[in-house]
Amino acid sequence: NTVQRVLEKYSPSSFEDTDWLPEYLAFDEFRGVGRQLHFIAIDGHTHKIVKVLPTRLKKDIINYFKRFPITVRNKVKTVTMDLNYYYDIMAKELFPNAQVILDRFHIVQMLNRSFNSCRIQEMKKHKKGSWEYNLLKYYWKLYLKPFDDLEKVKP
Repeated sequence: NTVQRVLEKYSPSSFEDTDWLPEYLAFDEFRGVGRQLHFIAIDGHTHKIVKVLPTRLKKDIINYFKRFPITVRNKVKTVTMDLNYYYDIMAKELFPNAQVILDRFHIVQMLNRSFNSCRIQEMKKHKKGSWEYNLLKYYWKLYLKPFDDLEKVKP
């Protein structure tokens, strides 16, 4: 809390300007003080912090952005976010003209987790120590490698 207070005190945006929002917004959360999740809004073009909220509760986020007139919120072109359930709902409600974009990192992360889950399910169908089991258990990194990076001589 002390660090956040000092940053807000000396940052150029320490006053609440409700006349401007970046055209490209990004939403995310991070674990902060007391291991609680905090909401962060970032300018997607300059990567500067627009706002850090002490909670990621839907009502708090909506209350913050509702302070901006609808004319200002209508100028937001894109909102980039992770796969948080209510971010999509909020973005459409708060920024009616904005296109919602899912963050690449979180999509790839979700695909990797899903693939790993399928691999483990398939691995459990085979007897421990069998060729198939070992192939799925010990060589999992090969399945994630790009095709062009695989060795062509020893398949």
